[in-house]
Order: sequence, then C-alpha cells, then structure tokens
Amino acid sequence: MESFSPRKLLVLCGLLLFWLGLPSCGLILGSDEHVAMSSARTFEFSFEVTVPAEVSENPEPIRLWVPVPISDHAQIVELLNAPEGVSWSTPDVHGNRFGYLQWELGMPATMTWTWRVHRMQDLGSPDYGDRFAAEEIVMQNYLDSDLGVPVRGAAAEIAREVAASVEPIDFSRALYDRVLADMRFDTSGSGPGHGSTDWAVSEGYGDSTDYQAFYISASRSNMIAARFQVGYLLPLERGRGDITDVHSWNHIYQQGTGWFPMDLALADQDPIRTDYFYGHLTTNRIAISCGRDIQLDPIQSGGGLSFVQKPYAEQGGLDVPVLVRTHFQDLPTLTSLRPNTEYGIWP
Repeated sequence: MESFSPRKLLVLCGLLLFWLGLPSCGLILGSDEHVAMSSARTFEFSFEVTVPAEVSENPEPIRLWVPVPISDHAQIVELLNAPEGVSWSTPDVHGNRFGYLQWELGMPATMTWTWRVHRMQDLGSPDYGDRFAAEEIVMQNYLDSDLGVPVRGAAAEIAREVAASVEPIDFSRALYDRVLADMRFDTSGSGPGHGSTDWAVSEGYGDSTDYQAFYISASRSNMIAARFQVGYLLPLERGRGDITDVHSWNHIYQQGTGWFPMDLALADQDPIRTDYFYGHLTTNRIAISCGRDIQLDPIQSGGGLSFVQKPYAEQGGLDVPVLVRTHFQDLPTLTSLRPNTEYGIWP
C-alpha cells in the first residue's frame, strides 16, 4: 500500500472537505491569525550596536557598516535616528544601502540606528525607488551563480527533472512543491544556516537561507531570474521587544510584471498555508538586504559577505565582533502612504 506523507494527507483532507461542502481554506484565510499576517503594519526598528571592551581596548579605529532596511513596493522606511558622523552609501547593484561610521576611542561604546517601517503584504510587483532596475539589469544580476548558490550540479539536475514533467508555465510552482518535498526545516548542528545549495540538496534539511538557495539555484538553471532577501520575523502579536529570528525568502522575476514572492521555509513549517506562501509574504517581517556576496560601501577589507542581516565591523583589516541588539515597537498603522518612486531615497 502506498504510504502518504503529511503533506499528501493534508491535500486529501482538503479535497474531502471540499467534496463535503465544509469550510477549510476559507476558514483559515479569515482567521485572526491570517488577518495579523496580512494586515499592513507600522513599527519602529532599531539596531543597537555596542563595541565590547576587548575590542575597544585596541587603539586602532573600528570600521562599522549598518545596513539600511530595504525600501520597495512592500516596505517603506524612514530614518528616525543615527549617530553623528555617519555617511550613507549609494545603492549597490541590489539596491542595498549602508550607513558607515569610523569608531575611535572616546566615542560612545553604544550607538543606535532607528527607522520607522511601514510593511505591507507583498503580493508581487515591480520595485520602486533605489530598488528599481530595468529587466536587462535584473537578468544580468539574478541569473548567474553566487558563491553558495551555483547554477549547476544537483539542483540543476532536479530543475531538469521538474521541467520535463510539467508545462513551462507550471515550472515555478512545481519546483516550489519539489523543494518542499525534498527539504525539512531543521537548524541543528553547524551545517544549516549558510544559504548553501549543495548542503540543502545533499542533506535535505536546513534553515530558511538553505531553502532559498536550493530554489534560487534550480530556478536560475532554468533561466528564471531569482533573488534572495533576508531580514527578521516579528511576532504576529503587536507589541514591542527584541527580535532574533533571522529569516529569508525569495522572489522570481516574471518578465513584464516584476517580482513574484514566496517563502518556502514558512510554507514547510505551516503546510496548511502552502498555497498562500507561493505568491504572498506576510507583514510580520522586516527586509534588511537583498542578494548574496555583498560588497559594502566603502568596500570592506575581507571578501564579499555571503548575506547581510546585521551590522558588520572590521579592525585592522579583520572582522571583529560587536554586540548587536535588534528591537521593534509597533506604532499606529499608517494609512496614507502608498509606494511610489519618491520613497526610499536615503538619507
């Protein structure tokens, strides 16, 4: 007798509810939890950076970069506070911007950057402001390999298998289902968390960065531009507090319409919303940066950073640890803002 995975059983239960005329997805989509996931949200977000004593005792200056949260069609950010002496970079090829500060002895050991963030449900759209790029630039930046995201090997083989089994128009969804079938969410050990396609395919488990790497490699190998974003998940319940849940998701580029979002890791952890997370991103998140192999501005002494979700520091040409606290506080939700090209111009 054929064995059924939990995902297959969930699908069969949904079909049974449909045939019996009982509420299923409608009840889920109308739930309080779904409303919290999809309703626009306004909050303050801050990076509090502390230079520890063992680092500050070194007389050499510290070079410190702080990522500016993304401004695009789903997220509008406004700078509220930054330390004196910060310089702001121009957008890189992914639209990322950074605040740069050279810290020296005698300066405050703890510094805070604060933004007001208005987050909307991401249903897919062309980008705005600093993040807008013509299609030929998109195809150039998001079809090639990244260091941890190769466009070859096992992920490409899986993409060929999926492509051979469906019509081209169905490929992206079929690949989404294949990655969910092949992966399980597990952050134990030192292997997960590096956004490695080879790890994800060979080991079959990982965190959100590994899910996205797998999907992006396979998409690009089938000539579909795909990009990586990373940030933090906020609690669904409004309030305030520190946040430590680093999370990532991805978009694929649909020519003529723009970026189509998906969140594979949350879909695997919440399979009843598998359909929702293909084409939707919830509002209980903040996007910090986009892309892989990031070069900072001014450029760092070390190599490209695999991805950037928090401040980064160097001293004497080497990266050094700084203490980073991420904090949020919900505010009354703004209703008058609409995304357009005037937003996201920093500072």
